[in-house]
Amino acid sequence: MELFNGVKETELWKEVWRLEGPPKLKHFVWRVCKGSLPVRERLCHRHVSSNSECQVCSHRMETIMHALFECSYARQAWGFWSLNDLLSEAPVTSFAEIFMWLVDKLNKNEIQQFASLCWAIWFCRNRFLFEQKDHDAVRMAARFVELTAEYCTYSARVGGGRDCHMLSNVDWVTPPEGVVKVNVDAHIKATGGGGLSVVIRDHARVVLGAAVRRLEGQWGAKVAEAAAVSYGVSLAYRLGFKKVVLESDAASVVNAISRS
Repeated sequence: MELFNGVKETELWKEVWRLEGPPKLKHFVWRVCKGSLPVRERLCHRHVSSNSECQVCSHRMETIMHALFECSYARQAWGFWSLNDLLSEAPVTSFAEIFMWLVDKLNKNEIQQFASLCWAIWFCRNRFLFEQKDHDAVRMAARFVELTAEYCTYSARVGGGRDCHMLSNVDWVTPPEGVVKVNVDAHIKATGGGGLSVVIRDHARVVLGAAVRRLEGQWGAKVAEAAAVSYGVSLAYRLGFKKVVLESDAASVVNAISRS
């Protein structure tokens, strides 16, 4: 079996795609394991940049390992994790080795938390570099863990998958730079209940936030779609986004909001 970054490749990809959470989270972990995150060390290797210094903390070499585990945002976020002491015992050769080492020691929820924290750290780093926004890494880490858990709860209880089209819709129109687009949707089950889903993306189609919420009882379609709109606006506000384009497939709800 071929080795990849010190681990068996077939087993690595099996565990990555087995990871529970939104597709964007799995794709992020896959990119990290492949070593394809655009950190300064990688950009220098590809002759895109001549400066390998970390743009956040000025460390001499911004590697993937540095960005996700050693940099200032990373240290803040990992201090929030209850299993941080275990992480200090993990191998440091590559992210793939750390991931597989943790798979053998943690349950699926803890692995989900680990992946979500890495995702949150990368999000904070990018917002700081490209938008000059200095986030509270602990708060953001907690929010990403919560969003991933909500996604999995919704997928398990109401069938899931309904919001995934918002992550990959080829007809999706990008918002202007500096503005985020909030896509919302509602799903009503014939037997009662259902769910709300929200995805927030920027002009580069990068997912900045995602959430799902379960609905109990009997809901009319229009009321549920309006609730999805309210949920999406509330999430955008909590994450600190001020310039927002809201998108829903419920024309009656959109028209009612536009008129008022």
